[in-house]
Amino acid sequence: MASERTLRMESERKRGEDTFHFLASRLPDTVVARFDRALRHIYVSDSIEAVTGKPWQFFIGRTNRDLGMPEELVQQWDAALHSVWDTGQARQIEFTYPAPDSRLIYYECQLIPELSDNGTISSVVSISRDISERKRSQLLLQQSEEKFRMTFEGASDAIFWADADSGILINCNRAAEAMLELPREEIIGRHQTVLHPPEMAEHFAAQFRRTVAQHREVDNAEAIVVSKSGRRIPVHIKHSVTRVGEMSIMQGLFRDISERVRAEEQLVELNQKLRALSDHLQTVQERERLAMARDIHDEIGQSLTVLKLDLEWIAHRLPAKESAVQERVNEMRWNIEQLTSAVQRIAADLRPPLLDSLGLAAAIDWHVAEFSRRSGIECFVMLNEEVDPLEPQLATAVMRIVQEGLTNVLRHARATEVSVSLCKRDGQLVLEIGDNGRGIRPEEIESPQAYGLMGMQERARICRGELTVGGAEGGGTLLRVTVPLQSGE
Repeated sequence: MASERTLRMESERKRGEDTFHFLASRLPDTVVARFDRALRHIYVSDSIEAVTGKPWQFFIGRTNRDLGMPEELVQQWDAALHSVWDTGQARQIEFTYPAPDSRLIYYECQLIPELSDNGTISSVVSISRDISERKRSQLLLQQSEEKFRMTFEGASDAIFWADADSGILINCNRAAEAMLELPREEIIGRHQTVLHPPEMAEHFAAQFRRTVAQHREVDNAEAIVVSKSGRRIPVHIKHSVTRVGEMSIMQGLFRDISERVRAEEQLVELNQKLRALSDHLQTVQERERLAMARDIHDEIGQSLTVLKLDLEWIAHRLPAKESAVQERVNEMRWNIEQLTSAVQRIAADLRPPLLDSLGLAAAIDWHVAEFSRRSGIECFVMLNEEVDPLEPQLATAVMRIVQEGLTNVLRHARATEVSVSLCKRDGQLVLEIGDNGRGIRPEEIESPQAYGLMGMQERARICRGELTVGGAEGGGTLLRVTVPLQSGE
């Protein structure tokens, strides 16, 4: 009976060994070995040959030191094997081993004690699995994380991360600490609205919720951030929502635009000063033109009238036989009449004579008639006399626009017909000057040398109005000025 039991146990042990060898030889990327108490190899799977270039028989009966393994690796293995033999507890180690082609292979090794029938350790099994791919992936991940960390921390813009669901800040970079004048420990855990002034908190909370709901990048937001010292910092914000595992994260890149805002404010201030200067120059110019027109009319005009009367007196007293002198006197009278007409024209150009006495509509009617007479261009006038009376500065500005507009037609349009209309419409004064000329190109409108057009636009702006220029229906050019009228106008 004992003999049969022994034979049966031996048969089961052999079957177990065969199964062990079968499985050990078929584990992918794995080397299985057994060690005795002296740390010698008593079994090695044939997969060892692919790793070392040597057959499994080469290892049997030899320790790792006998095999010429590097001393540091020998010590690591020996310490782990002794620990298993001494404690009966399994151990895990990781090590590298050079492949025959000089590649460095990463292994993860499980050291497991095998027990005999009486419960003592009979051997230690090592299962070494190639984890090179996993290690390389981990290394790449570490490198990627390091690059990200360096980029995140080294960014010149402040970066904030917030839980997209709660709005609680969960991370920030060094630039964010500098902007808020706070360490990140005091930033993380607070709601994102603390970044902004209290009176704007609800506005930015609503904007945060909209961005999360839309789940798209927003790159046109501007806001105010308040630092610990109370400094209000204008920022441009780029928002984006990213899902990390089960968590949605809102990332905000905050760029300090203080310098840009200061430059814009200085530019606005400079433009305001330039416009104030322009307004002043226009006023002074009109005042000087009025004074010059009066001086020319009163001084030169009266002197020419006296001179004409003197020539009339002389002409009536010349003897008939003085025909040569009479002819010269007649020439002088004609020259004086021409000079008088020129003086009147110059005075009218400086200040239309009807503008102050009869109003804007009458002044435009007179000026258009004079323009048609001098240029030969046929003109059509549609004037609503109910536009008068107007505030003097507005009437003068519109009159100057009419003069400059007609001058541009004469210089550039090559037109044969011009229409001028003036009316009140929906609480606005509307002036339109159209022609049937060659039209105007967009680049001519935008040209920095379009001084006449810029002057008209500036006059319209001074009166809180707007001037537009473009193609007219049917060809040519249409200039339109719209000026809002006050209730008394």
